[in-house]
Amino acid sequence: MKKKWLLSGAFILLVAAGAGGWWLLSPLLHDDVVNEALPVPTEKESSIQTDEESESGMTTGEGTSSAMAGNEVADNGQSDPSAETANEVEMDAETAAFVKHEGSFQDGDSQHSASGRAYTLQSEETVYIRFEDFETTNGPDLFVYLVKEGQSTSEGLRLGSLKGNIGNQNYEIPGDVDVSEYAKVVIWCKAFDVDFGYAELVPQS
Repeated sequence: MKKKWLLSGAFILLVAAGAGGWWLLSPLLHDDVVNEALPVPTEKESSIQTDEESESGMTTGEGTSSAMAGNEVADNGQSDPSAETANEVEMDAETAAFVKHEGSFQDGDSQHSASGRAYTLQSEETVYIRFEDFETTNGPDLFVYLVKEGQSTSEGLRLGSLKGNIGNQNYEIPGDVDVSEYAKVVIWCKAFDVDFGYAELVPQS
């Protein structure tokens, strides 16, 4: 009987160890990809909303709109590349006006890599930190932290679980937090207390 209990206990421990090992190792076998939109409305989106709101009351100006649309289309019916490029530049310029801090991701160490761009921006009353062209080594138990100068990552401000190890993503910063007090944003593995990557937050004029 005692031997049977020992075998049962050993089997349970083996299953638990296997489950724990899979939880730790499985993120290394795949990528979690996200692609969140900018939290700040672009000029194009704002103009679309305005048009929709005023469409029912507009009886004039349609010819002007058609002419403007025609200017962006070449004679052969294809879009004018120069007009598309101009729109992209305007979107970038508008986004830049909201950016308060910015930095590029760096590797946490020789075993954990990170790349891309991190920046803070304000949308109405809410401040976000956004990752763009972001990629880091995948792993278990990953979190996003704001860390002050001289702090260890675990002492910093946790913004939430990392949404994906690849792609554009946004994290809301609590309203009572002064971002200028923080030196960097860090991707931290809680299970192993390891920084996978970080970006220093440099104030933008």
